[in-house]
Amino acid sequence: MRSVLSLGLVLGLMISTSIGAYGADKGNRPKLVVVLSYDQMRGDYPSSFARFAGSRGFARVAHDGTWFTKCYYDHATLTTAPGHATLLTGCYPWKTGITNNQLCDTDGLGCVESTHDEEHGESPNHLLVPTVGDVLRKKDPASKVVGVALKDRAAIMMSGHRPTAVLWFDTKALRFTSSDYYPSIPWLGELHSTIVPARWQGAVWKAGIPTALDPAVDDQAVEGTMTDGRRTFPYTLPDTSDHEAYAWDYLRTPYSVRDLFAAATLALKRERLGRDDHTDILSIGISSTDVLGHTFGPDSREVQEMYVACDSILGSFIDTLDARVGRKNYMLVITADHGVAPIPELLQAQTVPGRPPVFSGRMKRKELTHILDSAMSARFQRPGAVWITEVNYPSIYLNTGALDSMGIGIDAAADAMVDALRSIPQIAYAVTRRDVLAGRRPVSINVTFFDRIRRSVHPERSGDVILYPAQYWIFGSTPATHGTPYDYDRYVPLMVMGGGFTGSTSDASVAPVDIAPTIARILGLDDFLTGVDGKPLPVSPSNVPKKKRPARGRP
Repeated sequence: MRSVLSLGLVLGLMISTSIGAYGADKGNRPKLVVVLSYDQMRGDYPSSFARFAGSRGFARVAHDGTWFTKCYYDHATLTTAPGHATLLTGCYPWKTGITNNQLCDTDGLGCVESTHDEEHGESPNHLLVPTVGDVLRKKDPASKVVGVALKDRAAIMMSGHRPTAVLWFDTKALRFTSSDYYPSIPWLGELHSTIVPARWQGAVWKAGIPTALDPAVDDQAVEGTMTDGRRTFPYTLPDTSDHEAYAWDYLRTPYSVRDLFAAATLALKRERLGRDDHTDILSIGISSTDVLGHTFGPDSREVQEMYVACDSILGSFIDTLDARVGRKNYMLVITADHGVAPIPELLQAQTVPGRPPVFSGRMKRKELTHILDSAMSARFQRPGAVWITEVNYPSIYLNTGALDSMGIGIDAAADAMVDALRSIPQIAYAVTRRDVLAGRRPVSINVTFFDRIRRSVHPERSGDVILYPAQYWIFGSTPATHGTPYDYDRYVPLMVMGGGFTGSTSDASVAPVDIAPTIARILGLDDFLTGVDGKPLPVSPSNVPKKKRPARGRP
């Protein structure tokens, strides 16, 4: 994969010694910034699930900090790697180059994971812009940037190019790992000896939400299952003889979240984060919420129980931060990389007398490519031709070799494929990459959606044709998923505690892309704001709407 700009050049352009008034007093800056990303946590969860949770976790952050209740991503491809790349760069995929979890070349060289590195195995080399941590470390090398996550792409994208330490969970080795792109971690051996994910084999995850609180039904036929075929509580983790089966069930339970925060706490202690006047950044990617959510869906009892467990673990982690760093010395940000759509079959079953069922469902890749191959072969009278080399939703990459041999121009082929896609009721938006980059908006796409699509398209990495399904339609067989421009995928939580954010709820329209510029402004890195897509969050009393208290959970 090719980089558009030299990272060194980008960093050089963005770094200077000018300090904005917002962060001019170094003594008042936080000593530690902690960013928590709960993968696939939709923005309505903190309200909808408040009655299940306690008062020491999410409710404490919402109460003591600022809860932004209208936080939506403004790009279209809402998946893990693009979301995490956005959080601490302040840029959308059109600038980060992280257009999806897998990246493909437009010249037909194939696709790789967004973190793939031929030399090091995994690294941030495909990320084309710096994170706020990169800028901080260049300005102050004594500052530390540490990333810990269960997914590699979450840890790597948030940590950037110049971190002190990066860790993620290896599903094959069943332990936390890193790559030789990064500095060696002196305390990694201690982590391996004290945090042993395999120790949970045989552990039982039981439902704990009281029936009186009206939790979701714990058995819906359209849900997925654990590896043993079960879809109701209690769930018993299998033995580790099958590493992959154990790893995926482990990631679907709160035990993985406990180990993740134990690893983060060890990093906090061994790296002495927040213990001096050089501000540090710690990012934590909680991926279990996504793995479980894909399996059981956002309306499941399992997702509710996971939220309660995450709430309890968060409460303990805040206590650790308070004791070790001090509340006035750190800033805590809670958000997510994307939301999630309902399971379409559940929507179909929710009929209302006198009304048609919700138009929802799923399309499989084989079905779509068959429709497109047939339409293209008929259009150009080339039966049996192979028109597509790769489908990496929302991108379709055309078979340029076959087109050349048939004497068909790629522009003509892309236009024809868009025409074919627009005839499929389950497809809402189809446009060529060429038109997106040129700013030519088809009349079939409104301005708002076209702008979201434009922010997701990169000239060297996006496909020849871009498509998104109709609302409540999804691609693939996974019970629940995400990746579209609709509000259920765009809507995520945003809570900020510390750094001037105290005791209020804001209904200002904000986006996760605003997090990095906010951190930069508070840390006096104002030149970081040049060229990013986000803007600092409103923090002054005049910009924060009238205060209201969020619902408090159980003690």
